[in-house]
Amino acid sequence: MKTTITILLLISTFCSQAQEKEITVNEDQKEYAIFTSFGQFIGSSGDEKGSISSFRIAPALKLGNHWAVGLTTGVEWFDVTLLPVGPDIKYFLSSKNNGGFFLQGALGHSFPLEDASLEYAEILETNGGFFTNSHLGYVFPMKGNSKLFISAGYHYQVSGHVQEHWIYRELERKIKYNRFSVRIGMAIF
Repeated sequence: MKTTITILLLISTFCSQAQEKEITVNEDQKEYAIFTSFGQFIGSSGDEKGSISSFRIAPALKLGNHWAVGLTTGVEWFDVTLLPVGPDIKYFLSSKNNGGFFLQGALGHSFPLEDASLEYAEILETNGGFFTNSHLGYVFPMKGNSKLFISAGYHYQVSGHVQEHWIYRELERKIKYNRFSVRIGMAIF
């Protein structure tokens, strides 16, 4: 259900622009941007980890005043450390380059950077999995091209492992994280 809401949010952003006249982006309107952020994925207090840290870097090509399209990667410390990789898109609601609200969405695949470990079973294989997130944020202008931004949203992550089991020989476990996400970071554009 939450994945469906995320996808609908992204589609509605694109559809809102479909109603306007066609906008062409000249070569001089394209500029490179880089977004670096630290965040927390906040979940149920019943989970082993109620809060999970995340570091992300997202180089992007800023197209005109509204769009930034790029790639997101970083490190996320779930039960296993994961490396997320996937496309990232941002839509800036203000046409000015001095700050304002933005919408962000990303999806992709996370790869494990370490093997899972359990006290009671041997882990045969550690797997990453699909992730998606969407955020609403605000950009605060600073000196020069630097900007500070904060955002809040939703993060969905799947990971898992295959463990040795005394009855089934092998048992595959999938873990799904549905988390509220809060991020703070710096942008240069």
